[in-house]
Amino acid sequence: IRHGSQAFQGITNETMAHGEAYEFIQLGKHLERADKTVRIVDVKYSSVNGLSDGTEVSRQLLAMLRSCSAFEAFRKSPGSQLQPAPVTEFLLLSKEFPRAVYYCLQRALRSVNLISGEAATPRHLAAPQRVLGRVCSELGYLELNQLLNQKMHPYLDSLLCRLNEVGTEITRTYFNTQLILP
Repeated sequence: IRHGSQAFQGITNETMAHGEAYEFIQLGKHLERADKTVRIVDVKYSSVNGLSDGTEVSRQLLAMLRSCSAFEAFRKSPGSQLQPAPVTEFLLLSKEFPRAVYYCLQRALRSVNLISGEAATPRHLAAPQRVLGRVCSELGYLELNQLLNQKMHPYLDSLLCRLNEVGTEITRTYFNTQLILP
């Protein structure tokens, strides 16, 4: 599955015209990555938060990074410490790592802007642009320290709901919703 997915991404990136259809593929890819990264962080952070053994905490953090294909990138990032806060911050808020939630949502917003037309004024943005723009802005200004420990799960759960809202707005805006949504 991994090799097939990588082949598909490589072929579409190198041989497909980078127009609207390509941007829909990129939009789906980045929304899916963001969703899965949030889910992985949510589950693994909860398990790490309840541990007191340093070795087991390290093991769980490594598993979290590997689950997101982030181990090497995290190790090479400045100030990387195998602690819950830096790992969580990297996976949620990195502007450079392609599987970090913030990175993915910025790329998804870029695709939505290209699909909708970047000439839209703030008063005439499509619904997906508005919803996704709000989520990106929130993540861009997020202070992770306020969410550590018990507040992390409710925040990540809320973030998943907003990502689902983005998907719903994309469906309503760009596809025949009479066949899909009530």
